[in-house]
Amino acid sequence: MADSHITSVSAADTRQRGDRLLEQGNVTAALECYREAVALDPANGESLLSLGMCQLHDNAPAEAEETLRRAVAAGAAEAQTRYFLGLALQRQGKLNEAIASFNTALALKPDADIVYGDLCFALFQAGQYDAARNAARQAAVANPAFADLCVLLGNLYAGANQPDRAMACYQDRLALDPNHAQAHYLLGEAFQKQGRPHDAIAHYRKALEAQPDLVEACNNLGSIHFNDLLNAGEAITWYRKALTLRADIAEIHFNLGLVYKAQGDFAQAAACLRQAVQLKADFAQAHCGLGDLLLETGRSAEARASYRRALDIKPDYADAWYGMASSFIADHKDDEALLDYFRQALKLDPELLTARGLMVYHMLQRCDWAGLRDQARILLDAIYSVPPAGRSKLPPLAFLALPGTAAADQKQCAERWVSYEYRMFPELRRKMGFDFNRPRGDKIRIGYLSADFRQHPVAFLMAEVFELHDRSRFHVTAYSYGPNDGTPMRQRLEHAFDSFVEVGTEPLEAVARRIYADETDILVDLTGHTQESRSAIMALRPAPVQVNYLGFPGTMGADFIDYMIADRFTVPPEMRAHYTEEIVWLPDCFQANDSLRPRPPAPARQACGLPETGFVFCCFNQTFKILPEVFDVWCRLLKDVPGSILWLAATHPQAEANLRAEAQARGVDSARLVMAPLMNRDPHLGRLQCADLFLDTLPFNAGTTCSDALWMGLPVVTCAGDAFASRMAGSLLTAIGAPELITCNLDDYFRLARNLALDPEQYAAVRRKIAVNRDASPLFDTRRFVANLERAYIDMLQRRGEQRTSGG
Repeated sequence: MADSHITSVSAADTRQRGDRLLEQGNVTAALECYREAVALDPANGESLLSLGMCQLHDNAPAEAEETLRRAVAAGAAEAQTRYFLGLALQRQGKLNEAIASFNTALALKPDADIVYGDLCFALFQAGQYDAARNAARQAAVANPAFADLCVLLGNLYAGANQPDRAMACYQDRLALDPNHAQAHYLLGEAFQKQGRPHDAIAHYRKALEAQPDLVEACNNLGSIHFNDLLNAGEAITWYRKALTLRADIAEIHFNLGLVYKAQGDFAQAAACLRQAVQLKADFAQAHCGLGDLLLETGRSAEARASYRRALDIKPDYADAWYGMASSFIADHKDDEALLDYFRQALKLDPELLTARGLMVYHMLQRCDWAGLRDQARILLDAIYSVPPAGRSKLPPLAFLALPGTAAADQKQCAERWVSYEYRMFPELRRKMGFDFNRPRGDKIRIGYLSADFRQHPVAFLMAEVFELHDRSRFHVTAYSYGPNDGTPMRQRLEHAFDSFVEVGTEPLEAVARRIYADETDILVDLTGHTQESRSAIMALRPAPVQVNYLGFPGTMGADFIDYMIADRFTVPPEMRAHYTEEIVWLPDCFQANDSLRPRPPAPARQACGLPETGFVFCCFNQTFKILPEVFDVWCRLLKDVPGSILWLAATHPQAEANLRAEAQARGVDSARLVMAPLMNRDPHLGRLQCADLFLDTLPFNAGTTCSDALWMGLPVVTCAGDAFASRMAGSLLTAIGAPELITCNLDDYFRLARNLALDPEQYAAVRRKIAVNRDASPLFDTRRFVANLERAYIDMLQRRGEQRTSGG
């Protein structure tokens, strides 16, 4: 007996030494002590329990299981031993045995709160979902200290993408305590993910009632109002409340910056985004967002630096690669590296349709046609199959030039763009509170909104229109947000208006309030969905009548644009359904023209790099309008017309090399392509007389370049499609009285151009007709055009008055 007593004491001492070592974090030494204690007294349940627990601590569950089974047999602290045995079994994936062991532990000691959590987890792992929920609920009912097991289990379900079970668990918690902040918050998150914003808001508000400093709830309320309810004002309120609770959270500053950016308040947006990257230097999304904002405000070099920082942090960030490409485009740098940026973005994220659309547009500018049809098909399919979002919006201008697109497709693209880009503006419009029931003054006040009051095709066409408006009936204001290039055209325009207002990059709301305060009756957007557009000003509805004209040759797809100015050729009545605006048909031609533009003398052909003899086909459209099918026709013409050459505008350096290679591939000597350098308007008009026939493009026709050609007496052959952009040249030819130069398919287009080049008499008759009609037809009669336009404006206001009278 004496020896046994001495052995027992020695085992206890050894075990206690092991306990001290374990507390100190020395697991290896503790294990040795516990093994020694068991060796000294193999039947000692406490030593076996201590060894088993330490083996679990050492991540040896199989060894722990064996030891703990011996401890159970030795009768050591049975509830505790059964619990740790359950853990050893659970960690080996023996879930049913683990569950049985946990249940035995609870039967022995019902208030063993730690067991309930592991039992719930084991039931969850075993797929016994309802049993897991019941276990958590029963534990909570039995002992309020266990109530948060419901939340814990709910989180497990949420992580396993079982939102309904997760929400049921959170509701179990609220049944025990209706004011439990975390349960309300988590329910709010679940409802938010399910697209039930109003239910989410209700629970977030209850969470804040219970815990007013719950910053996460404030942030999520901001996100719901921004992304789901499109209420920027409420979003700002909640984000700002979140920042009063925690001003050091970069993500909230970032979110607030996005709201201000969507509202067009770029100064506030920049301040928030800069604060976000200052608080969190490795916040790639914020660096990229700041880059987007800087790019939109014309600071491309700074934007590029932000994108580079984002890529330093996250090299696989597709949006930042796309942003890099966009920054180079803004700087008019278009080389192979640009397309590489696009390709890298799409490699990382093939569904980044915005990048794909812009990449295809720049492929067109370069006349890089490899894979063009496939890329165009992807984009065309996407506008019908992919829900509109920031990553899937497609710029409408680029879409006009895509092969295979029709008027219906262009409308779909524009509507998608507007539905995302201007999603915040209905709420903003309501907040502005503009009232158009006020009495009108003695003159109709017309406002022209544009980025292009400078040396630009829109200005070349419209300058005399502004000058000729009847000042006894109209007051005419320019709202300019483009650059002042200091050219004579800019100076002319500044004198052409009654008021010339520089709005620059002022916040959208400030510009809209200025236009409204000026009592503008009709606001005309001369830029539309083109580069540098600020059509978001129109989205705030600062005028009772708003018009899309000239700058963008297609529908705006927007409910805030009332009318589109066209003629019956550009928009035949049967195509009316493909335009969201009401169509106002001018009687002669949709396009304004400046009858004061000069007719400079022709230079010598040699001075233009042209041969002295031979038929000169030309096209001075931008290269993005040239598609392979049209170029096929041009090369066939060069083959069939001996000694002829093709004279093209050098609007893109890479396009020349690509077009020459394409000509060679079609069996045409590339030397028969002559590239015309860009030059000022007057010498360009003069050199047009050195050409014999202007060949138009499809599906994006010539606009100003066509009227320039006709003004200088140069015949134009066009092929008309079904969309506005593909019918512009046909409208001009109709207005000048030469409809015989309009074709409706490329075969007829080829035959007509070939006949004119090979039949001197037919060609001479056409050229005489153009020369005679240009001074007698409506096309270049600016006074007649202005009278037609003013009648259209008056008609728009009369319709507005009738709608008000009838309650419309």
